Amino acid sequence: MGTEGFDGRREVSVYGSAETADEYDGTSADGWLHDRERRVVDRYFTDIDGRLLDLGCGTGRTTGPLAERGIDVVRVDSSEEMVARARERHPGVAFMVDDATDLAFADCSFDYVLFSYYGIDCLVPESARLAAMTEAHRVLQSGGRFAFSSHNLWYVLPALVSDREHFWTYYVANGNLRRALSRYRCDPDEYDLEYYRGSPRLTRRQLRDAGFDHVTVVGKRDGPLVNFEISHYYVAEKG
Repeated sequence: MGTEGFDGRREVSVYGSAETADEYDGTSADGWLHDRERRVVDRYFTDIDGRLLDLGCGTGRTTGPLAERGIDVVRVDSSEEMVARARERHPGVAFMVDDATDLAFADCSFDYVLFSYYGIDCLVPESARLAAMTEAHRVLQSGGRFAFSSHNLWYVLPALVSDREHFWTYYVANGNLRRALSRYRCDPDEYDLEYYRGSPRLTRRQLRDAGFDHVTVVGKRDGPLVNFEISHYYVAEKG
């Protein structure tokens, strides 16, 4: 499946706008973690003396909850508007503008890297996604862990049976039928942007190619059925 014809210019334009930053700021005001984010942080980011890189921090949704755990957090986002809102909401907290595909940090700088809320899925083309994985591996210390959330292409199978609205939205409507040979799908709930849909098998291979070991798929359940959930968190360890 190819990704020809995609680039990141529209994503940069949308997420770099004041309007989008204002909208994100409105949903991030109190700071919160999703249930699976909390599970990942509690289970896999266990060293409170460790250093964590919070990629795609947006306007600071994860800032408070991560700080409460006592972890030393470095917060970055590619959008200057998002970072500006984050600085306004969290005075005295350091936020940086940086690119997940070309990070401005030395090798082995962090114990943990978190890329939350499908941030890695909006990187286009696919080579940018792979570059972000490689950069996360580079900046992690040996034994460090990279966690991120991602949509799941294999959910198309249960969606055909029990979630027809999802199937229609992401595989038929919104121009997605003509994207049948692409791993990207138009997301009408996210500014009609193109979002990546991989699979547990493909994502494991991508992470191994980036140098990671011991990839864990974190979903709502355990066992084989986890592979067919709508989305996952992946936790990959650097050997």
